[in-house]
Amino acid sequence: MASGGDWISPTLCGKLYLIKPVLYHWLASASFHLLGENELAGRLPQALAGTFGVLAVALFAGRFFGKGAGLLAGAALAASPGYAVGSRVAGMDVLLTLGITLSLCCFFLGYREPARRRIWFLASGLFAGIATLAKGPVGAAIPALVVLVFLIRRREIRLAVSSPALLGAAAGLLAASLWYVPVWALNGERFTRVFWVENNLARISEPVSDHAGPITYYVPVFFLAFLPWSLPFALASIRSLLPSVRRAPPEADPPAEFLWSWFLVPFVFYSLIATKLPGYLLPVFPPAAILLAREWNRHRVAGGGAADRSFRIACALGAMSLPGAALAVPFLLQNRYGIPPGRIWVFPAVSFLFAAAAAFPALTARGRLRSGWWVAAGGVFVLGLVRFAILPAEPYESMREMTGRLTALRGAGHPVALCGAHLKGTLFYTGCSVPHPRDIHDLPRPGAGATLFCLVKERFRPDLEAWASRGRFTLRTVESRGPLSLVEVSGPPAPIHPPP
Repeated sequence: MASGGDWISPTLCGKLYLIKPVLYHWLASASFHLLGENELAGRLPQALAGTFGVLAVALFAGRFFGKGAGLLAGAALAASPGYAVGSRVAGMDVLLTLGITLSLCCFFLGYREPARRRIWFLASGLFAGIATLAKGPVGAAIPALVVLVFLIRRREIRLAVSSPALLGAAAGLLAASLWYVPVWALNGERFTRVFWVENNLARISEPVSDHAGPITYYVPVFFLAFLPWSLPFALASIRSLLPSVRRAPPEADPPAEFLWSWFLVPFVFYSLIATKLPGYLLPVFPPAAILLAREWNRHRVAGGGAADRSFRIACALGAMSLPGAALAVPFLLQNRYGIPPGRIWVFPAVSFLFAAAAAFPALTARGRLRSGWWVAAGGVFVLGLVRFAILPAEPYESMREMTGRLTALRGAGHPVALCGAHLKGTLFYTGCSVPHPRDIHDLPRPGAGATLFCLVKERFRPDLEAWASRGRFTLRTVESRGPLSLVEVSGPPAPIHPPP
């Protein structure tokens, strides 16, 4: 977008792109300007957002539950597979998650510190406004719903219309208006239709791009994406959520109520809407990590009981399982995806460092990390950047190698195309030089005796086969790697004319 001189209306491959807000485009443009147009520069905004999210969680948990708990919360968040993947993908979800995390952390700090409430609520509103610039109105809706549920539960709803709260809301509106107002002024009805109607309101009532699922869709998603912390989190839920619900507001624990509101509101919200994607669940990972650390701190203080020991052992085992899991998975996938043997050892090594950071406070009797707290926090920050941005992408997820084969075929004079909607990373790796119709039926049609090479994602394969059968084309898979296949589409045979 910077190349065209228009910093308001996002573009993709030179075409107007009003599906998502502009924050990632701004950050990516700045990153490309500083580092050049390469993979590291494309991932850097997400890596920084993911890393700052880890630090925010560690500092928040450390402030209320002790520094050992803070380190555990930060390490658990960074080491969870769902958050790690979200912090590597060149998209908006981790930016949204960071904005929501900072907004809610600032709100609760203002709630607990009435003397500084105005400044904290102002910061909360600003971060919510920034979150709307990351992925749309959900960036403000989720923090607002969390706050309302929490205040209703605490019977303090008047705080929502107090002057500090109204000041924060005004700050959020001002931050959001920096883009929403000028982009509407430039694009008018088209922006309203594409952004608000088709890509926000429509996702609530009906699945977009066949991304549907049952109301329980996110239960297994969260369990898998939060491994290896799922078991201790389940134990924490049983010990923490039910007693908190039963207690009357005056006796209830405000941090616990707030954290459970923070976890449950987005979880229920995304479960109820029609469109479902695993990345949508990213905002629940920070409160889950803090709840885990809070419960660990409670067990540490209580000490001695069988339940306390079992919970601490579950946390320690979860931390120590990371290297083994990181080692086993690449070996299991090596034959299918062709992972270079030397790369297999990179991820367990980094995961081991995360595991050590998480296991140490979980195993200590007192969790006192006074002198080493900031050293540990700095280590988590560096490890986050290494894991999220610097390490090469996993071959079974990266589109780099397959798009490289496609561009090589194009260079050799063969007709090529991307099949279906924009595949993750393909437009970046091809430099937008390969035809990429959003509708399969708009693919170039090979003539009699001609061929077309298509890069197709697994879920689009049935559509491609249906399109080929109607056109009497034949398909041949040239190569498959993970979710991608390189397919040769041959036109119908040339007609045979009888000799005169």
